[in-house]
Amino acid sequence: MVVYQSGSVAGVVALLGTLKDFAVARGATNNNYSADGAGQRHHMKLGSGFFNFKALVNESIPSGASGLYGITAYGSTGYNGGAVWNDQPGGPKYSTNQFPFAGIHGLGNTGTPSPTLNYHLFYVDRPNQPKVLNVTGATNASPIVITANRHRLATGDRVVIASVGGNTAANGTWTITRIDADTFSLDGSTGNGAYTSGGTITLLSEVIYLVVEYTSGYFQHLMFGQLDRSESGEVAGAWFVTGQHKSSENNNRHQTVNFFGFTPPILGGFVPRPDGMVYATVDGITGWKISRDDGNRFPVNGNQFAGDGVRKFCDIVNCAPNAINSQSVGLPIPVFVTRDGTNQHNNATPWTILGYMPEIYYCNIRNLVPASQYPIGSTQYRVFPFFRKSDGAYSQVGDHTQHLGFFIRES
Repeated sequence: MVVYQSGSVAGVVALLGTLKDFAVARGATNNNYSADGAGQRHHMKLGSGFFNFKALVNESIPSGASGLYGITAYGSTGYNGGAVWNDQPGGPKYSTNQFPFAGIHGLGNTGTPSPTLNYHLFYVDRPNQPKVLNVTGATNASPIVITANRHRLATGDRVVIASVGGNTAANGTWTITRIDADTFSLDGSTGNGAYTSGGTITLLSEVIYLVVEYTSGYFQHLMFGQLDRSESGEVAGAWFVTGQHKSSENNNRHQTVNFFGFTPPILGGFVPRPDGMVYATVDGITGWKISRDDGNRFPVNGNQFAGDGVRKFCDIVNCAPNAINSQSVGLPIPVFVTRDGTNQHNNATPWTILGYMPEIYYCNIRNLVPASQYPIGSTQYRVFPFFRKSDGAYSQVGDHTQHLGFFIRES
């Protein structure tokens, strides 16, 4: 299922409220939506993932940035109503007083604290594309307990089970409760016979994509949810949060952009200060992996990860000439982690693909109109620039323009 909604609001608090309502209407749980400082806080549970947001109104964040207008977000493993918004259970930390965030900033300034923000919201709920698990057992009980070796599923995940023989009541779409590494139960199920053979399990990936046009022709994005998972042995959830961080300086024009794509270093070039995090298990350690430029060692959930961060975005669609991308062919967006303590974009380092962002693709927008709808067969997509479309020279820092773009499935 894909749901698309667009509209306009005045200011970041109204934008966060719209995001909250959109998510709840799609089945997310609202754990908290309340005033916080000059802005607003929101905590939601989407599937089995926990996400935490703050609408910033001329405020600072614990990492040190101040005077921000925008929405900041991070992932956690739970929700505690008694904790401050930026210290939720299992959330990533650089240190005891510094927290990593993904966000969209610069959505206002002291002169215009509540500008008109044109938004595009996308909800995607679909069967995981790259990976399918095999059923090896299904108890004739209530609830049904499924056996699947190293399933890596979490309580609250939604799955589609098909082709189970004998105990056919196991077939269908279910929310699951994790029992251990190899078994889980199907909430509300009752068996109807002895298991004989067969069966597949497909995880339902859920994501929400928010794209904001804050000044005519200028776009930012905040995206979160569950990846189309790839490596079953390395992933313990594959929840991700990513955003495009931008300063509020110089009337919202100049910035340091953190693109949402985390891709292998195919053609070189990178964007400074990537802004994203993904929940995964790598080399037996589970936690929120985060991306940094200013060092490769940081604690996450009490564990030290040496450069096990999400890698930098490499601009594989901005290298001209590129006839394929000039025709707006979409490229899947993988999310992956490095494994050897090196997080520089130009080093040959082992990496593991955790999964792919569902129904969103890189493209070249040279011949496309930003925020417009385009069909691919009978399916409709909406296209956006990473920041601003322009035929001017590309710059890694400052005003990110030219033909870097992406499109998202709309229907």
